Amino acid sequence: MSSLDYSDEAENVLDLFYSVDTLVYVEGMDDVPFWEYMFEKFTTLNIEIQDVGSCTALAPYIEKINNGTLRAIVACDSDLTFFNDSNVNHKHIIRTFGYSIENTFIYPQNIHRAIKTVARIPAKDISIEDINTWLSAFYLNIRKLVKLDIFNYQRRLGKTVMVDNATRFMKASTSSCICENKINTYIDQIMPDLQEYDESYVDKEVQSRNLSLNALVRGHFLFSAIARYVSCFIKSSGRKISVSNDSLYSILLLSFDRIFDNQHPEYSYYSNALMNIDLTN
Repeated sequence: MSSLDYSDEAENVLDLFYSVDTLVYVEGMDDVPFWEYMFEKFTTLNIEIQDVGSCTALAPYIEKINNGTLRAIVACDSDLTFFNDSNVNHKHIIRTFGYSIENTFIYPQNIHRAIKTVARIPAKDISIEDINTWLSAFYLNIRKLVKLDIFNYQRRLGKTVMVDNATRFMKASTSSCICENKINTYIDQIMPDLQEYDESYVDKEVQSRNLSLNALVRGHFLFSAIARYVSCFIKSSGRKISVSNDSLYSILLLSFDRIFDNQHPEYSYYSNALMNIDLTN
């Protein structure tokens, strides 16, 4: 039962019911392991995490925390709310550094570890430089699409720009490389719905917020690309191993738990955000 079925008074004593310091509300069940790990790493809080099913379902919790009627925490994806001037800024609303949790746990060292785990290949036979090269090319080739996605969001146009699956833009069904021509063809198709698009405006908006376009790629799009890369790598190594997306997601999360340290570019962000929680206020 969602706590939306409870009165405000009942919601505020759920922590007593669960014998915890506080409740943490997240979007979905896939988010629970990530946020559970973050709270364990950076706080001493005893928490109960509840998923509410969607980002839309989180909105009432965010509103209640902001207006002081709910004593709890929300941990959620940022999506593109960086560009929403009315976005709620509250120390008990913990958002991801980038678009989603995938943007945090998908990075070269973790991809390297995941491939090693899945394919059972010695670490020395997996080039971190090759992974970095692939990621750099991937981000470079989708920059235009990410900028259009930002413009669409900020102008509230309501059009479909970024899709959930990146594989439609790969050079072939057996390739993990983004095809620039396919991207450009797709952009030509959607541009009539974005006729007022101004790339320089988007660049200024991104720069003024000190953001990176790489961090603003939709999480599902990014994950689908990584899944293709891992699959292609395994095949090229001669291994006859298949891994489902669910399994790869779990492996990446488990690997992330073990290697997330102060060398990660987002470590200090999460450390500061979570250590700033103060349940006495």
